[in-house]
Amino acid sequence: MVSRLGTSSGSFYNTQTRTMGDGPTAIKMGDFNNDGITDIMATNLNKDRVRIRWGHSNWQNWSFYSTGDGPRELVVGDLNGDGRDDFVTANTGDDTITIGVKRSGSGFRLNTLYVGTGNSSVALADMNNDGDLDILHDGAGRLRLRLNNGSGSFGSPITLVTSPTGNTSFPSIAVADVDGDGFRDVVANHGYDDMVLVRRTAWGQYRTPEFAAVNPGSLRKIQIHDMDDDGHRDIVTIEGTTTINIYLGNGNGTFSSANVIDTPTTFDFEVADFNNDGFLDLLHSGNQTRLLLANP
Repeated sequence: MVSRLGTSSGSFYNTQTRTMGDGPTAIKMGDFNNDGITDIMATNLNKDRVRIRWGHSNWQNWSFYSTGDGPRELVVGDLNGDGRDDFVTANTGDDTITIGVKRSGSGFRLNTLYVGTGNSSVALADMNNDGDLDILHDGAGRLRLRLNNGSGSFGSPITLVTSPTGNTSFPSIAVADVDGDGFRDVVANHGYDDMVLVRRTAWGQYRTPEFAAVNPGSLRKIQIHDMDDDGHRDIVTIEGTTTINIYLGNGNGTFSSANVIDTPTTFDFEVADFNNDGFLDLLHSGNQTRLLLANP
């Protein structure tokens, strides 16, 4: 891991390097001990664990905690309302998820659950508006929801989508209210050929999944943001390795055709207001890392 600390002018200084373990496929930041200082967690794919670098030591000191086999994806959030961040990993080696709830002292309460063949993704969101973060994950060709009981324990899985093509996975999951009804909906990619939208109703049910084909074999990542500042949620995707696509939301659960941004290569992207002008920008990585500033 390499960190660069930002300055008030938007430049960076003081490069720091910290090892994050064997096979850090995912990295997240959080406050895992509630000391007000940011810590850094990464998966260790080849050691079946996560490693935390503790912020109070300037990330010098570290701890590790066991997961299932081959943790590849990682999400972080407070699962039991105690002010400490917790974590969930998607473990591709044994088709499990590991839920780690921070104890008041040292360590985590760890629970590893089998979720089905082809598990590859995990996400956290409050899906029923009760103030608790719930878990979304795939496995056995299904996209499922597990509701949080408020203590960091979770109920039986609720199936939101069943793959029409067998055990096809859902490698990227994004959550937002795309139709303006006050409830969070789910957008995911079904394999690498389709997007699927699942909209929640006010009665706690979920509508029939809506599938939309994209370029075959090319859909790799999905996020949801308001890219044009119109108050409606938009879908941002990587499709292939040379385009970022933005589907502008109409506010009712429908979307425009893609606005295509051609890139030299694209393997990953993030969206944020990088220059503090009030508009969302795009940062993407490939053979080069490039920052695309919004031009409203």
